[in-house]
This record gives sequence, C-alpha cells and structure tokens, in this order.
Amino acid sequence: MVVLTTGTGAAVAINADLIESARESPPVTLVTLVDGKTFAVAESVEEVAGRVASFRGAVLAAADQHVGRASPRAGLRLVRAAAQSEGAP
Repeated sequence: MVVLTTGTGAAVAINADLIESARESPPVTLVTLVDGKTFAVAESVEEVAGRVASFRGAVLAAADQHVGRASPRAGLRLVRAAAQSEGAP
C-alpha cells in the first residue's frame, strides 16, 4: 500500500499493485486503478511513482531477509511490514 493525500487533506492508502496510471490534472494528480476507480491526490506523478517504487523495494528487501525462512503466513507478514514502512496502519 502507498499512502497518499486526498484533495481534502485526508490520507488514503492505495494498493500499489492496482494502480494503472497517474496523470497530472492541476491542481491534483489523478490516480486510476485497474478497476477504473480514480483518486484525486495532492502528490505529483513523480512522487506517486516514487512511493510505489519505495514500497516495492521494501517488499523485496523484506523478502530477501526472509529467504529460506518462509512459512504459510510469511507473504502476508512481508506485505504488512512494507505497508507499515510507508505509514499505512
């Protein structure tokens, strides 16, 4: 999950794997998910892309630390850890 800011200043956590596109539409950036739902956020396209890259990097780093120690719930723990590093609850 990546945490972004809505036009009202509220935080919204979006599943990074479901983001299809982001485009500037001043004064906001429109983030469109694969299901067609669109979010208007305050961050720039570059910042959205950076947060997605950071999230994915955190997931890969956590997975790298746990190689060989996988359990049935390991994947869920890795995703939760990566989301928490991005500030999601």
